Amino acid sequence: MYDRIKIRLYDLPDGYDSARVLSMLTDVKVGDDGKGFGRWRGRNVVATANYVQFDGSLPKCIYRHNLASLRLSEVERLIGRMSEDLGVPMCRAEVMELEFANNFIVSKPPARYLDMMIGIPKFKDNDAAIRFGTFALAGFSVLTAVVLFFKPGFWWYEILVFILMLMVGIVSTASNVSAMDSGRDNAGVASALLGAIGYAFGGIVPAIVGMGDMFITTGALFLCSSMLTLVCVLISLAGKKSA
Repeated sequence: MYDRIKIRLYDLPDGYDSARVLSMLTDVKVGDDGKGFGRWRGRNVVATANYVQFDGSLPKCIYRHNLASLRLSEVERLIGRMSEDLGVPMCRAEVMELEFANNFIVSKPPARYLDMMIGIPKFKDNDAAIRFGTFALAGFSVLTAVVLFFKPGFWWYEILVFILMLMVGIVSTASNVSAMDSGRDNAGVASALLGAIGYAFGGIVPAIVGMGDMFITTGALFLCSSMLTLVCVLISLAGKKSA
């Protein structure tokens, strides 16, 4: 279900007045820069000269808790009511952040499950996952290229490609998280750019693989792409350290 959502309206109507929006809120505070803060149905709202922002749990706006699941029609009605109360079309707002949640009936106290999860091995941070995945990807790409060149046997290839795909999954997931986090103010553009890059390589790679010996070109592509990924990651991480 939809839980917490952060939406920001830049497409303000003619005659918009942030003071009018703030007058419809509770616990209103106005900063020295003119930015106003308040609460609508107990959730945070920010009103400035340039935008209106809502940040909070949608179920809590209705039920005061998030144990009940909301249907999409209920979400639409709630945002419509928000638009009416604030006097601005929040239905045209951009989604900045969105959190999904689900409720599970369990047989033991939740704390027991949290204790179990603490024992699960995990990366300290997202950058650690990227470093591990990238270096492992580069190493297994070299081994895969060697296997494809010498063709020692089918199972050698299968095992290495399986491990290679695991590393691709780690790098792809962790790097997408970092990319979206860096471009959170333009999340739609960042998401579209990531998708476009994937489609672009999807069109280029098959044509290259079909040239000459398929095994050699496939191994070369694995090797070149992993080394390019490694260079990009090292540059990115070095930039973070110097920032």
